[in-house]
Amino acid sequence: MKALTICVQHLSFSYKDRMILKDISFCVADGSITAVLGPNGAGKSTLFKCLLGLSASYEGKITINGESTAGIPPERLAKLVAYIPQSHDTAFNLSVFDMVLMGTTAGLRGFRMPSQKESEITCQALKRLGILSLKDRDYQKISGGERQLVLIARALAQQTKVLIMDEPTANLDYGNSLRVLDQMKSLARQGYTILFSTHSPDHVFLYADKVLALSEQKILAYGSPDETIVSDLIRRLYGIDVIIESLYGDKVKCCIPKNAI
Repeated sequence: MKALTICVQHLSFSYKDRMILKDISFCVADGSITAVLGPNGAGKSTLFKCLLGLSASYEGKITINGESTAGIPPERLAKLVAYIPQSHDTAFNLSVFDMVLMGTTAGLRGFRMPSQKESEITCQALKRLGILSLKDRDYQKISGGERQLVLIARALAQQTKVLIMDEPTANLDYGNSLRVLDQMKSLARQGYTILFSTHSPDHVFLYADKVLALSEQKILAYGSPDETIVSDLIRRLYGIDVIIESLYGDKVKCCIPKNAI
């Protein structure tokens, strides 16, 4: 059995008197990809904020490698978990290299400036994602897909083994979406533990080991995509009727809206 890297136990969270998450419990295995699937407002981003220590006023317990995150200082938590947003606009004109270099600051003490060591870590992260050639380019002038890969490289430069990705393909075209998801799958094979949120059941079928279906303040289902994503679940999540079809000798599944047939 694989070691459990992240475990969430009876997590509840409210904004004032509005309940967002209620009694959420699940564990994520080391080196796996878990997709969080659910409609807008289901609490996906709130769950991620709790995991990242950005929303501390929750009830329940979150552990990483058996240690409660409530007792982990922010600077040490930044060495355990990295966050990759949907997109990121900079207030300053930064190069791709400098954007990724910022990820190394989690390992710096006090006011120490990045050294040759941090520069090498930055180049290694860019090389791992195949974008080292972009290092001198203006981050604001590269494509959306390239920007997303830069944000992933920045997370790798943080040198954590857990990556939390908030709808990483939300603003990307079809080709760039697949490139980012392919890199995500490659990182999982290298031992990274990844949680990503999505609205696409097809992305879950293709790239995730487990799916966490979140809605109505709670987990509706949790398990392997093939066993968990069924037409009734999609109807409950999104209010639409779909047919789940198997392709290539049942190796791949996809969702087809009934009203499209």
